[in-house]
Amino acid sequence: MKKCMKIISLIMAAIMLFACCGCDKAEKTASDDITLKWIMPGPGKQEDYDKVMTEFNKKLQEYMPGVTLEIETFPWNEYAQKVLLMQTSGEKVDIVNTAPLSFGAEVSKGSFMDITQLVDEKCKELKDIYVDYMWDYTSVDGKIYAVPSDQGICRTNGLYVPKALSDKYWDIEKAQEILTSNSTMTEECYDVIEEYLSNVKASGNIRKGMQETAQYAFKGYESLFGDFAVRLDDEKCEVVYLYDTPEMKLFIEKMADWYKKGYIRKDALSSYQEQNYIGSETGYIMWIGSGHMNAAKTATMQYGFDIDVAELYKKYVGYNNAGAGGNAVMASCKNPDKAVELLNIVNSNRDMYRLLVYGIEGDHYEKIGDNRAKLEYGGGNASSSDRYGLWGYAVGNTFLGFESEIHPEGWYEYLSDLPNNVEVKSNLIGFIPDSSSFTSEAAQITSIRKEFAPSLIAGVQENYKERYDEFMKKIKQAGVDKIKKELQKQIDAYRASK
Repeated sequence: MKKCMKIISLIMAAIMLFACCGCDKAEKTASDDITLKWIMPGPGKQEDYDKVMTEFNKKLQEYMPGVTLEIETFPWNEYAQKVLLMQTSGEKVDIVNTAPLSFGAEVSKGSFMDITQLVDEKCKELKDIYVDYMWDYTSVDGKIYAVPSDQGICRTNGLYVPKALSDKYWDIEKAQEILTSNSTMTEECYDVIEEYLSNVKASGNIRKGMQETAQYAFKGYESLFGDFAVRLDDEKCEVVYLYDTPEMKLFIEKMADWYKKGYIRKDALSSYQEQNYIGSETGYIMWIGSGHMNAAKTATMQYGFDIDVAELYKKYVGYNNAGAGGNAVMASCKNPDKAVELLNIVNSNRDMYRLLVYGIEGDHYEKIGDNRAKLEYGGGNASSSDRYGLWGYAVGNTFLGFESEIHPEGWYEYLSDLPNNVEVKSNLIGFIPDSSSFTSEAAQITSIRKEFAPSLIAGVQENYKERYDEFMKKIKQAGVDKIKKELQKQIDAYRASK
């Protein structure tokens, strides 16, 4: 009997040992077979996507054995809808780029995972690279919901003019001094611009005149949601509707006057060829663009004739991440630790970032310096017709990328150093508005603005005061005060939490 019991015990022990071995093997197989799916705005699947991803995943094994990355891209204007469809259908998605999405609304409805602890554990390299407040851009109530992207968080704009005209008809240094010393557009700012426009008009070289754009009136404000904004120099951060500000009223008055004087093209409303007139020797004599380092030199290379640039306002650090957004881990992700680890590697390892964004050296690009490359698509964003190329800001840390032929030498070094030297910083760095409670009002107001604003901006409206008053009356009826009140409530709560 004892001998029988001993045999049974041995058999049971063997079964248990076999079962345990089997479990270990199953667990190992599962952990070694992880595929992370990442979706982002981009050019769609390109000819060499599979070739590049095979090479990338081969390299990835050195850092994350057993993990494979799959990427799917959608055009910007389709992206938000595609994300919604994937969410509602339950399609597996692990990482999602947030730039085209309403980040605050997505956090509110629980789309993204709180990755605060994982960032501390898995993003040590990236946390050393990014300035501390970079993480505020993708945080809500002190919790991190995405790994931020960085494409330069300092902003500035400049007035672009053909150098052949500015040399003859404008004191551009005087103009820049006046423009940057005024925090918003004032009579003095318009006067110094009109000196140039008037002189060029008298010379018979007015061409297509000045670009008609409301960006002049928006100087000194930062948009929070659509046309709702705060003044950069307002410590109280009072929410305003941009078209209902003293600066906008002055702008509309000036545009009406300048249209009559011939500084604005007569077909401003009937001809939608604005992009053809920017950077054309027969087009605009003044337009707005980036005011960053070497803007004049870069524009001269781009357009093929000499350009001068006067900064329109001082460089500043905005409340959000210059539209770059970040990459969030979906709440449904089964391997969030691996997803965050992957984002850290891609955005702190130069070779891995460049392979993912540009493709294979010698095949998809040619290095012409340590940090410069000749790309097949010449710089900017790759398209579906290019063999390969992702959008750098969608992947994340653009400062790991190459400067292309369209960039001046030292461009990324300049941009990355700017946050340490700018004079003006937003009072709301990291604030993320939630528009979910006023989507219908916002849609109505946008529709009304599209009806009224173009003619007022172009100066073609003869009875512009009456038209403007009607505009303001309609947006008030549509709920502009409700949106202002809700955004103000969010701002006050955010500031109190700080």
